[in-house]
Amino acid sequence: MKKQYVGLLLLFIAFMGTAHSAQNIEHVSLRLNWKHQFQFAGYYIAKEKGFYRDVGIDVDLLEHNGGQALDIYQELADGKVDFAATGPAAVGYFLEGAPIVALGAIFQQTPRAWVSLSSKKLHSKQDLLGKRFAMHNRHKLTETSALLNHLGIAKSDIQIMDISYGVNNLINDEVDFIDAYVSNEVFALVEKNILHDEKRPLDFGLDFYGDGLFTHKNFSTIVHS
Repeated sequence: MKKQYVGLLLLFIAFMGTAHSAQNIEHVSLRLNWKHQFQFAGYYIAKEKGFYRDVGIDVDLLEHNGGQALDIYQELADGKVDFAATGPAAVGYFLEGAPIVALGAIFQQTPRAWVSLSSKKLHSKQDLLGKRFAMHNRHKLTETSALLNHLGIAKSDIQIMDISYGVNNLINDEVDFIDAYVSNEVFALVEKNILHDEKRPLDFGLDFYGDGLFTHKNFSTIVHS
């Protein structure tokens, strides 16, 4: 984990150091794909230690508001932020023509998982059919869509509950699965001593990157010109 954060700092600082010499950039914005938490520790450390300041820039770390209205990928494509720390769904936007450029993959594996209570005993494909899944019903849920396709399950075969993230819906038996991060919702279940089962893409032979660092194509072109 430490190596990941060191690599992230070196990548971002080297990139911004080049940007400073070419454009004399003093202020840039970086949108995080969730609220402030340990997931983004590398960026916090760099700011706290003055690494950005040392190359003449000020980085504004913008957290996600937690709502569905904020589309980070589109925000980056529209040039409303300079950088974004987000996931593999960027590939879908890129293929559709969004001017997004990947600078690096920070998390080598996605922390996303399907999580259920152990008491449900939901393990096989047949167990999943008709079950209630708490996930945002977006067409670019890359890992979720790929996993459903891999298992031969259509979205019409399950009940998608387009509700907010968290573990309360699972605990209260309002849903059977939540689309979760192992560092967030799973950690919350562990703290509450609630027995649970996790199904990650890698368990089914699907390997995804997690968070990456992205920028706008025009910004990248200016920096490297």
